[in-house]
Amino acid sequence: MNELPRIKSLTVLPDGAVLLVFFSGESRRIDFTRYAKLGPVFAGLRDPAYASRCRKVDYGYALRWPNGEDMAAGALLKMGKAVPAKNTGTVSRL
Repeated sequence: MNELPRIKSLTVLPDGAVLLVFFSGESRRIDFTRYAKLGPVFAGLRDPAYASRCRKVDYGYALRWPNGEDMAAGALLKMGKAVPAKNTGTVSRL
């Protein structure tokens, strides 16, 4: 049985993007401003300052923003650009 992805840590990068490290050892870089087109609920993500105000919630199963928008860890894992472990300070699983 596969476990649902969970976010271990998040780091806001200087350009407003977010680096997510998952408990699986995988890492993803996400520029949320690109996803503002998902609908009016996510329109605030056009602003990098707002997009970077996300917080890990629900034991790492999601990210949430101040206005209540949220995205599941599984979707974030698929949306993000893979980052090699040497660039994240973490160790990948083989």
